[in-house]
Amino acid sequence: MAKRKYEIVEVEWMDSIGQEAWQDLEELLEVADKPKRMTQYTAGYLVQKTRAYVLVTLAHSDTDSAGTIGHTMQIPLAAVQKIRVMREK
Repeated sequence: MAKRKYEIVEVEWMDSIGQEAWQDLEELLEVADKPKRMTQYTAGYLVQKTRAYVLVTLAHSDTDSAGTIGHTMQIPLAAVQKIRVMREK
């Protein structure tokens, strides 16, 4: 079986902000009007990029015919700000 080759990428993406505790609505809306950027960075092997998502994995193995991956992160494409290629295939 041929060894699979993946690009190594860094994905910059925007995360959601949530609150667990009960809050006063007026205070919450005041804070919501001053949004914080929740920029996240995920680096790894680029498994797939579609119109809907980017799939990155931290580990892959070619020990069987299909190959296996682990420690994956599927990021909605709408949240992705930038994909930087760190190593070509």
